[in-house]
Amino acid sequence: MEKLRILLISSLLLTNCLIGSRAYGQRLHMVSAATDSIWAIDTTAWSIAQRVKATMTGTTITGIQGLAFDPIGHDVFGLVTTTGQPNASILAQTNLATGVCTQVGNLGQSFAGIAFREDGQLVGVVADSDANAEKLYLIDKANGTTILATALGNGDAGEAISYRHDDQLLYHWSGNNLRIMEKLPATAPYSPVTNVPMTGAANAEVSAATYLGNGRFLLGNTTQDLQYVFATGLFLPPQMNLPFPASGLVFAPQFALSDDFFCVFDTISWNFGGIALDTVVYDWGDGTVESVFPAASRSHSYSIPGNYVTTASLKNATSGLDQMGVRNIQVKPLPPVSLNPGQDTVLCLADTLMITGSFGGTSQWYRNGSTISGANTNVHFATQNGWYNMTKRNQNGCIDSAAVGFSVIFATQTPTPMISVDTTDCPTLLFNSNDPIGNTWNWTFGDGSTGTGSNPSHTYSSIGTFTIGLVASNECFSASASSTAMVDCFIGLENSNAPHFAIVPNPNNGTFLLNAQMKSPSTLTFSLMDANGRIILQEKHFLGNHEWTQRIQLNAPKGIYLLRWQAGTSSGNQRIVIQ
Repeated sequence: MEKLRILLISSLLLTNCLIGSRAYGQRLHMVSAATDSIWAIDTTAWSIAQRVKATMTGTTITGIQGLAFDPIGHDVFGLVTTTGQPNASILAQTNLATGVCTQVGNLGQSFAGIAFREDGQLVGVVADSDANAEKLYLIDKANGTTILATALGNGDAGEAISYRHDDQLLYHWSGNNLRIMEKLPATAPYSPVTNVPMTGAANAEVSAATYLGNGRFLLGNTTQDLQYVFATGLFLPPQMNLPFPASGLVFAPQFALSDDFFCVFDTISWNFGGIALDTVVYDWGDGTVESVFPAASRSHSYSIPGNYVTTASLKNATSGLDQMGVRNIQVKPLPPVSLNPGQDTVLCLADTLMITGSFGGTSQWYRNGSTISGANTNVHFATQNGWYNMTKRNQNGCIDSAAVGFSVIFATQTPTPMISVDTTDCPTLLFNSNDPIGNTWNWTFGDGSTGTGSNPSHTYSSIGTFTIGLVASNECFSASASSTAMVDCFIGLENSNAPHFAIVPNPNNGTFLLNAQMKSPSTLTFSLMDANGRIILQEKHFLGNHEWTQRIQLNAPKGIYLLRWQAGTSSGNQRIVIQ
């Protein structure tokens, strides 16, 4: 059985025509009773893409009256008229790519159109010029014998028929002066026949029809137009005007391989076009087999170079796997590519970095993803900030890039440290450099301790005011900053015999009560210091084991002050806030 082989197509979409997720191929094939040719129509541009002369051994073809695709055997059949049989239709397998027609059988009368049911049964309607005009027949696709199914008899001149798999009905168009559109069951008893009212641009005799899916047909008419019509009877304006009236239309499945020579990890595609109700099976030849339903395109890449055979097949429950396309492909190796240095690099303004890549082949350097003009040797001198990488092309024409590029940064800014201190968790203080430019930070915390990082923490072991120092650096510049930090929280464990101090209120306006709960008689000494450690008030009192309260009135500016006290062997610190 000669199959429809690979037809080269450049697009997979027929505008506005989808069956679910199926994409129609760009090429519609058309035949006419008035010519001996098979026409390929580019439905993207609605233009004639190709014309192939139809031939059949032993006779001369004068026209092709009908055209249909077998969804089971995956062959295209045509109704051929010849010089030897001008009034009879010859059923022939038809190769759309070559135009070669192979006779199946003489139907014995003149048919106007044919269509396949989804079970592979071929049906045809007889032309008005024949004695059995407008009768529907079952046709044996193996030998051309016919069996009467039913008489149609509506309309006058002109007959066209198409099968709609969505509702399993046949749609019939007939008539010129009296035009009708009707539908009927595709199986016995082939009734009822239901009229479909026509609206829109139904202004010519329909001469060919094919179903596209989603309730839409494509029609040819005697005024040489192609136009869409919905199953509801709504006709749309014509898409294009043909050189002859169409007598047969078909969107046969088409497979095209995107390329047969490519490199490791490149993407190769089997592009599917046309209409098929089957599963597509793609065998990529490397152990990967993909089944795709609904029929659609698929892509693949190879990780190992070598020679492979890839096939595209249609598969259904009746015919099994039917190979529709086969190609030998070559997968070429990639060139090895490495870079030196293989890491990000920071330079100062006056520096230049020599970067090198692999030897051999053809080189091209890139900065920030764009080619560097003239940088096509294995050595390049970097003088600008950016991300650098290199590609190599080997003698097979395969291109690869280094697996990892690297960045080159020319430092142009001096760090700008500005110290801030968070005392929330006193006596552990958190420091922040607030510097986005440096990449190293060295700290002194004023108590002999040091630290690193942009925001370190440090725990103090005593109270007081400490001078903080910071040096922030990058590879080219450095800058310093200093600040002070006050540690005024209680440090160490509280003695259970120590007096309890309270400052009421706190915060205050400079006037507050100092209250002490004494656990045992002792001498109480307290000092009040400002943020700089300067003593502004100091007193000493001998107290018994009772509560003691003293009113304190300060004429002091707003700020934070530290109360430091000692009673016997106990001591402590408390913060006072004057607002």
